[in-house]
Amino acid sequence: YRTMLQAIGRPRWNGLNGSLNIEGPRIPLAEFPTTDSGESGVYINEIKGQMPINLRHAFQVMRKGPVYQRETPHGPRLPIRWVMGLSVAQMAGSAKVMPATEARIKEQLAKRLWHYVSQWNAGTLPSRVMRGR
Repeated sequence: YRTMLQAIGRPRWNGLNGSLNIEGPRIPLAEFPTTDSGESGVYINEIKGQMPINLRHAFQVMRKGPVYQRETPHGPRLPIRWVMGLSVAQMAGSAKVMPATEARIKEQLAKRLWHYVSQWNAGTLPSRVMRGR
């Protein structure tokens, strides 16, 4: 969770314009909810509210441990590789996530605008708001 928060960064705004820079590396699949089903692989739920995906040739050595996958599905036991998931930027840009994010931004913008208009009408709007900081 901390990795995801660090990737999002701090929002920047000036008046009604704002930006959010989201960057960072891919996240290990062990950070997501996983279920090792033995013979049928590992089920991973990368995006909340979606059906879990099944990696049929993957396995976990320990519960909540890293997810590994053999280089070739029916080949030798070795070599194996560590399987990575999506990056935070990929999750944020997902067609499932973006509409909910935009709706939340619009909701918060409306609340803040109402708050500032109320303060303006009451004559209590701080001077820092007028400067855009």
